[in-house]
Amino acid sequence: MSWFESKDAKIRKSHIRDLIVLAAADGHIDKEEMEFVSIVAVNWGSTPKELAEILKNPQKVKFTVPETKEKRLMALMDLVFLMMIDGEIHQNELDFCQSIAPTLGFPPREIPQMVRHIAGAIKAKRKREDILNDEVFWD
Repeated sequence: MSWFESKDAKIRKSHIRDLIVLAAADGHIDKEEMEFVSIVAVNWGSTPKELAEILKNPQKVKFTVPETKEKRLMALMDLVFLMMIDGEIHQNELDFCQSIAPTLGFPPREIPQMVRHIAGAIKAKRKREDILNDEVFWD
């Protein structure tokens, strides 16, 4: 990791690291979880080399908060989608989301409701853009 990385690169790596940590919360990263992390990494502009480096040493990636509320919500949505890959949300996964909620700018007490809302929207196959506009996320 370079001192001279752009803010976007730091945010991207931080988000990928969070997904990896969440995927490994049960002790292993299964195939579906890794596929999702890879897709998100590409969508956020990561290279396969960068993803491999983060997988190898996630502890070297410093947490960096996305600059806008919309990007923070997108990051939370990715985390919820990853939690749902196996069909259910486990307590250790929810605990992880609650632990990073304050750093993402969300009160921990609101995380269970936000996760339930996002999970319901994902199950209903709603588009990400539509979910982002839901009243529940905006004061």
